[in-house]
Amino acid sequence: MHLSVILPAHDVAPFLPEALATLRAQTFADWECVAVDDGSGDASGRILDETARAEPRLRVVHQPNAGVGAARNRAIARATGTAVCFLDGDDTVAPDWLAMIASHIGDVDLLHFGGRAPERELRTREAIAAWGWATFVTDGYTCKNAVRASLAKRHPFPVGIPRKEDTLWALGLLPALGAVRAVTACPYVYRQREGSAVHSFYAAADALALIRAIGRLPGEDTRIRRARTAFVCYAICDWVARGDPRDPAAGGLLAAVRAFREAGLIAPGSLAPQWRVAFSVWLRGGSVWGYRLCLFLIRMRARLLTRGG
Repeated sequence: MHLSVILPAHDVAPFLPEALATLRAQTFADWECVAVDDGSGDASGRILDETARAEPRLRVVHQPNAGVGAARNRAIARATGTAVCFLDGDDTVAPDWLAMIASHIGDVDLLHFGGRAPERELRTREAIAAWGWATFVTDGYTCKNAVRASLAKRHPFPVGIPRKEDTLWALGLLPALGAVRAVTACPYVYRQREGSAVHSFYAAADALALIRAIGRLPGEDTRIRRARTAFVCYAICDWVARGDPRDPAAGGLLAAVRAFREAGLIAPGSLAPQWRVAFSVWLRGGSVWGYRLCLFLIRMRARLLTRGG
C-alpha cells in the first residue's frame, strides 16, 4: 500500500524540522508527503524546500495564505497514494505511525485511531452515521483519520471556516463511507502550544459560520439531530471559553447565547433540561464548573449516541 501524507504548514518553522524528522524516521517506507506552504511569513517554506532536496518522497507546493482547509485540498489533489493521512507541521508521529495505518486500513474507507471507544468495524450506513456523529462531535480531529484517497478527492475540506473545519470535513464524509474501522492505537503526538488554532481567539462571526455549516450537513436521523444539538452546545462552550476579548461581540455567555438564539441556531425549548441546568450554572456565576459540566454532558451524550441511546 502506498500512503500519502498531507502536511499543511503556516508559520511553524520552530517545530517543522522535528515533524519532518519523525516522518522520515517511519518504519513503513512506501509513502509520499505532499506539503503545502500556506503563505508562511517565517522560514517554513525554506525548511520544506531544503528537506525536499534530501528526501525524494517529499513534494512541496507554495501558495498565498488561504487557510488550512485550502492547503489540505491542494495537497490531496496532488496525492498519488491509495489512502491519505494527515500530519500538521507542528506535530510529531511515532516511528510506527504509517505502519499502523497500513496494517489496519485494509479494505475500509476510513480508519479512525486514538479514540476512546472500544475498537470496532462498521459496515452499514446507519451504524456508520450513528458512530460518526457521536464520535466526531468531540473527536473529529483530522490527525486521527486516514481515508481512502478516492473519497478524499471527492470530498474537499470546507474553506473559510477558521476552527473545527476538520470536524465538518469528517462529518461530511459519513454518507459516503461504506466501511469504517476504529482502533485505539494512537502513534500521533498533538502539540499543545500558544498561537495554534486550538489555543487562539476567534470572533463570534466565526462560531456562527461554523454552526450554520453544521446545520447544512445531511442526515435527519433522530440521533443525528441530537448530535447536532450537542455540537451547537460544544461550539458555544468552545467559543466562550476562548472568545477574543477584543471582539465587541464577545460580551459573555449570556450575550453569546442570545446572539445564537436570535440567529435561529438555538430554537427556544431545544435544550434538554440537563443542558439548561449546565448553562444556568455557567450563566449565573461564570463558573468553570458550569463549563466543565457542559463538556461532561456533551461527552455522555456522545457515548449514549454510540450505544444507540
